[in-house]
Amino acid sequence: MARATSGIVTLLLLVAGAGISFKVGVPLIRSFLGGDLPDWIAIPLLIVGIMTVVARLFFVLSLVGLVL
Repeated sequence: MARATSGIVTLLLLVAGAGISFKVGVPLIRSFLGGDLPDWIAIPLLIVGIMTVVARLFFVLSLVGLVL
């Protein structure tokens, strides 16, 4: 039961993190790249950034799992 609860909590945290990153990330990317960036460019850049962070996180967690 603890593993199922842990999985549900992890899923909720991922969804909340994605929502927050879209609210904060798109304006941040726009301001970083000059401010005149349309949504169709800013959102894919944000998605690629999030995917990179998640891939690195899973890689580190898999290494930790191999060690433990």
